[in-house]
Order: sequence, then C-alpha cells, then structure tokens
Amino acid sequence: MSRGTLILRYALFAAVAVLVNLATQRMVLALPWALPGLGLAAAIGAGTLTGLVVKYLLDKRWIFHDLDTGLAAHGRKFALYTAMGLVTTALFWGTETAFWLIWRSDAMREAGAVLGLTVGYVTKYQLDRRFVFAAAAQRGGRHEARGLGPVSRRRVRGECPARRGRAAQHLERRAAHRAGQWPRLWRQRDEPHQHRVDAAVRPDAEF
Repeated sequence: MSRGTLILRYALFAAVAVLVNLATQRMVLALPWALPGLGLAAAIGAGTLTGLVVKYLLDKRWIFHDLDTGLAAHGRKFALYTAMGLVTTALFWGTETAFWLIWRSDAMREAGAVLGLTVGYVTKYQLDRRFVFAAAAQRGGRHEARGLGPVSRRRVRGECPARRGRAAQHLERRAAHRAGQWPRLWRQRDEPHQHRVDAAVRPDAEF
C-alpha cells in the first residue's frame, strides 16, 4: 500500500469513528438526565466505546491487514488496542471538556472532540503499528520489500506467477489460432507433449 493510500484510508476510518462517536453522544444526550454533568459524562463514555470498536475493526482489516480470527486473538489485540487508545482518549476527553468549559456551546464541544481525536489518532497509529499489530506489520513490510504485497490481494488481482503464465499462454494460443498457425506453432513449442495436446485441444476450438 502506498503512503498516500494509507493516509487517505486511515483518515477516512478516523472520520467514520468520529461520526460514530458524535452520533452516539447525541443519542445519549437526548435522553433525560437529572444532572447535566452526568449526561455529558455518559455521552462521552458511550461515544468513546462505540468509536473505539468501529476503529479497531477497520484498522485491523484494512490498515494493518491482520487476518487473525477467533475470540482469543480479538480479545488480546483489542485489549492492547484499547490500552494504546488511552492516549487518544485522554486527548479527546481533555480537549472536548476544555472547549465545553470555555465556550459552553455544543458546536465548540464537538469541535474540541474532533481536534482531540485527530491528534490522538496520529499518535495512536504509531503505537498500534509497533505494539498491537506488530506481527502483521512486519509481514506486510517483507511483502512490500519484495514487491509482492499481501497474498490475498495478489490472488484477487490475478498477479500470481502461475496465473500470469497461463494467461500469457492462452493469449498466444488465441493469436496463433486466428492467424491459422495453431498446429505448427504448438508442435514447435511442445513437441514431446503433442499427444496430450491433440487429445485436449483442437484447431477449431472456440476461444
């Protein structure tokens, strides 16, 4: 994955997590609360949890290409992911609360949340890459160094060497057939296996 694609994808996922976070906060704040401060605390906590879960799932699959499954793997990595998220949470809560105390406005409170989450996510990417998804990041780095990329993407795009070879042979056979050179060209290329070719392929085969 190129650096530009990584930045764009990470920013998009961060924006999705922010929207989920803020939408959850609005739903919680819409509930009746006896104390305004209690409602704000509950809204921030619920928004943080939902945003964290959504961001974890997106990052795991599409940023770090971690394909591990199972409750144990998810539990361990989500615990580390959450621990790394303490930095994001501290920045987010502190900035949002500060903006609310200064301006006493929902718009400024949400602006503070966006600012805190943005700065926190930049820091959190480095922490996640080093401590949470270190094995997946190392595997991806080795593939990128060889110019291979993730195996799953190579299969989807048909970039495996064997598939490239079969595709090239198929195109060559089609061109030879259209030019009326199919029997002669094939005998020259694969004379020892001519009996197999005659049994499996005919000059009048449709492509």
